[in-house]
Amino acid sequence: MEEARIRVKKYNSLSSARYESGDVRELKFEDSFYDCVYSSDFFEHVPLDVKKRTIKEIYRVLKPVGILVIKTPNLGFLRVSINLARIDHCIKFKFKPLCIAHTRNNPDNEHIGLTTYKEMREILEANFFNEPVFHY
Repeated sequence: MEEARIRVKKYNSLSSARYESGDVRELKFEDSFYDCVYSSDFFEHVPLDVKKRTIKEIYRVLKPVGILVIKTPNLGFLRVSINLARIDHCIKFKFKPLCIAHTRNNPDNEHIGLTTYKEMREILEANFFNEPVFHY
């Protein structure tokens, strides 16, 4: 969080922002507390059970007309991209292994929770986020 404070001070934005840390599965805020929740580069790093509990908690702390914004990679898009790259390598007779960075079966497996558009939609809808809108 110190890094966030330094960046805010440097760029003089959100000077009144409040920084808190805690467990996303049990947020320490009252019901219907926030107008908007923004999550960036988090969901791809946690397993499905943590994702589900987090979404449930976000729904609880959002106001009835609140907005949830999630920035996370789309596993379906990554799969298509890597397969196109593999085809390109075959055409060019380059036969080196290709994989999605930071995933299982990779030396740097940080992204254990990548989800497809369909999987994310199902998680959101199961937690009362009706008709979620996705942007790419």
